[in-house]
Amino acid sequence: YAVDNPTDYSSPASQIPEVPSCPLRIQTVTEIKRIRVQQAKLAARIEAEKPFAQQRRLYIEQMTAFVNRKIMELNQVKEELEGQARFIARAEGRIKTLNERQKLMKMTDVLACLEKQGSYQNGEKQGRDEMIAKLHAAEKTLNANIAHIEKDVKYKETMYHGGAMGEAAAAAT
Repeated sequence: YAVDNPTDYSSPASQIPEVPSCPLRIQTVTEIKRIRVQQAKLAARIEAEKPFAQQRRLYIEQMTAFVNRKIMELNQVKEELEGQARFIARAEGRIKTLNERQKLMKMTDVLACLEKQGSYQNGEKQGRDEMIAKLHAAEKTLNANIAHIEKDVKYKETMYHGGAMGEAAAAAT
């Protein structure tokens, strides 16, 4: 609040002329005693609870340390699984590539044989030419399959290396 005239507060304050006579009620005294008893009981409860609270705090600290160790172990296992997943992806891709190359080699051998045989025999030329055309188409398909498998293996490598082993890995297979 604002003071309009500071000289109003420069004179000393007057004192109370007599000690007031206030009778002390019995209810007030009993209420104060009851409150003090409750305070003492609460203080005793708090003191009794302190060791248990300390034990709970220590238990929580121990459990936190235990859980953190388990989380570290879990992360190590996850890293190992990612490495194994990368290895499996590479191995599966290599197996598929080798299968396709094996088919391609067989196809090439058959083509070479047919072309060699075709130079000796000029009969049945139309049937042989159709078969050779189909074999060439199959050869192109096998080469495309090999390229696709190699591309898929590279994709899985980067996917597992990036740590996305969840839904993306399932969708890629």
